[in-house]
Amino acid sequence: MKREYSVKGFTLVEIVSALVLVTIVFTVAAVSIYAFFYKFKELLLVSEFSEEIYEVVEGIKYGIKLPTQNDEFEFLGLASSVEFELSSPTGDLSYYRRIKCKSLALDVMSVNDYVSFYFDPYSKTVKYDYLRGFLSGRYITLFPSKKFEDIVKVNKFGFQYVRTDKSKKTVSLVIDAVLELNKDPQYPKSRRIQFNTIISLAD
Repeated sequence: MKREYSVKGFTLVEIVSALVLVTIVFTVAAVSIYAFFYKFKELLLVSEFSEEIYEVVEGIKYGIKLPTQNDEFEFLGLASSVEFELSSPTGDLSYYRRIKCKSLALDVMSVNDYVSFYFDPYSKTVKYDYLRGFLSGRYITLFPSKKFEDIVKVNKFGFQYVRTDKSKKTVSLVIDAVLELNKDPQYPKSRRIQFNTIISLAD
């Protein structure tokens, strides 16, 4: 007795439909994966930028690393200084763009030692000068770092005396900066970060 087998295949329409469906699924998945990694990259950049601002504030507050005449290093900042002076006021006198911190004189050669932090309105950066005995430095960029120099603009960097402190030994520090996440003029995207803290001289 002869048996008959029925073998059913796929039609051309079914194959094309399946290919179209698979293509759509892969396209959606690829776009989702790209969007995820793009967003992750943005968040990572913002996080690193915020951390850099925090480190700058901590450096101004507790001291930045400066060389000494003995080929060593020391940290000099606002909290470790014996006195400070605010200068370069804005037009409306709302805050000052420069602070000069005078360090404790350990010998005759260090009587005039200081570190000065200030805002450079031309380059939109934060810089510092210092004098330590025979050693000195000027126009040194503190913020932003080289990693962010092309995508960061500092709008505001300044100090104010805290009104409740009549001795003028306490100041508030304000930093306002913009991080460009996308420099494409058609689809610009940026993140504004503001930081405000209060710093006092050590007793």
